Amino acid sequence: MPSKKRGINLVLIIAIIAIIIIIVIILSQLDITGNAIKLFKKKVKVQPPVSITDGTGLNAYYYDNKDLTNLKLTRIDPNVNYNYGSGSPDPLITDDDAFSIRWEGYIIPSYSELYTFYTYSNDGMRIYVNNQLIVSDWTNHVAQEKSGTIVLQSGQSYPIKIEYYQDGG
Repeated sequence: MPSKKRGINLVLIIAIIAIIIIIVIILSQLDITGNAIKLFKKKVKVQPPVSITDGTGLNAYYYDNKDLTNLKLTRIDPNVNYNYGSGSPDPLITDDDAFSIRWEGYIIPSYSELYTFYTYSNDGMRIYVNNQLIVSDWTNHVAQEKSGTIVLQSGQSYPIKIEYYQDGG
């Protein structure tokens, strides 16, 4: 009887470990305020995977208004997945309700196939791949998902440009 009890205890321990792993995975998908990642103001997701040509990120140009003029800051952003909440992306941007950002660089697809680019944003978002507008959502709106597709060839470098503006709320 003791070996049967040990077997049940072992199964119970394994089940508890599995539950803990699932909880850790779920928690890793939350931001620090406890909101699901999908609630970020702007999110760009690409499926299947692509790599950025130099591997460091995209050139980012930050403007202090919503029309991509009056450049205030440039930097390299390793990804495009930010939640500014009610804040500004940088202290140089003084109005946290009126700013815009342009990310530019190159991507190299891992496979030759149809790629889907997703955005999840509050206010305007556009994505150009190979100088072709594939996501056009340049309006004021509540947070929503948009997507666009394009066929890309494996190993070929393609220019990418992502534009975003925030206009209140």
